[in-house]
Amino acid sequence: MNVQAYLAQQPDGIASHPQAGVKMSCLRCLYDGMITPALLDQLPTQVKYMVLYPPPDLGFVPEVYAQSLLLALRSAHFDDDETFMDHCLRRTDALFAGVVYRNLFRLFIGERAGRLLPRTWSRFHRGGKLYLLDTSPHHLTARIEHPANLYPPLFPLVALATIHAAIKVGGAREVMGQVEGRKPGGFTLTSNWLNPSDVAIGASL
Repeated sequence: MNVQAYLAQQPDGIASHPQAGVKMSCLRCLYDGMITPALLDQLPTQVKYMVLYPPPDLGFVPEVYAQSLLLALRSAHFDDDETFMDHCLRRTDALFAGVVYRNLFRLFIGERAGRLLPRTWSRFHRGGKLYLLDTSPHHLTARIEHPANLYPPLFPLVALATIHAAIKVGGAREVMGQVEGRKPGGFTLTSNWLNPSDVAIGASL
């Protein structure tokens, strides 16, 4: 899906869903140093302005702006969704392990990661809601509900990369996951991992 097709699905184009937003730090880390003329050419004027004159990292920007930018970033720099998700994971790993967010996500250990996820998600996203469906020391399943077509098909991969980056700050290893149950108004994410204690026990056997 390109930017034009995404905006055509929105009830009011680029001005749609004004109640929905994302924290600027999470968006900026994905595109920092990657803005090119070819990318800017894909963007509506409002999104170009956001990129060229960004708000503070702790502020929120409209979600439709953010999704438009992510679609343009994917089109301009990546051959497929898998390489784009790898990029999102690397960039978000670095953001969450940094001084601003490290103390928040180091609590994401074992089953606690699932319990903390809904409240933490709401600190970074507005206009949709994350529901925890299941959690254990090595697993979580969550569903994100949102206004119809707010998120393009690409976004669940970004959301999965974000959750995996948070879990890894808490020490998780071999983190894997998948996206299921995609509908215009929501999708389900499943993540599985090993904890540091599991790795230590395996190494001693």
